Amino acid sequence: MGGGADAAGGGADAAGGGSAGRSAPPGPPERRREALAACDEAIRGDPGSAGAHAERGAILNGLERHEEALAACDEAVRLDPRAAAGHRERGAALNGLDRNEEAL
Repeated sequence: MGGGADAAGGGADAAGGGSAGRSAPPGPPERRREALAACDEAIRGDPGSAGAHAERGAILNGLERHEEALAACDEAVRLDPRAAAGHRERGAALNGLDRNEEAL
């Protein structure tokens, strides 16, 4: 497990749906922030990667930054409406914002 680099790599690979069932990296917030930085770098390299945006949303959800997570997941869903990860993490963000009806 390589920490932040794995999170970004997993997200970038997820454009084809490879991160199904994944969530934010476990551990302290510092490790999650490192994963977020790596994920942001992956998005800069491939802004059209729905999986990378969904992974960013998962990491932000883990940091309880749900508004930002929702924006990342909205982008993931816009890029690939059929990929489950964006929808899953979008629902988690909405739940974290107490907007449960929208998460259905």
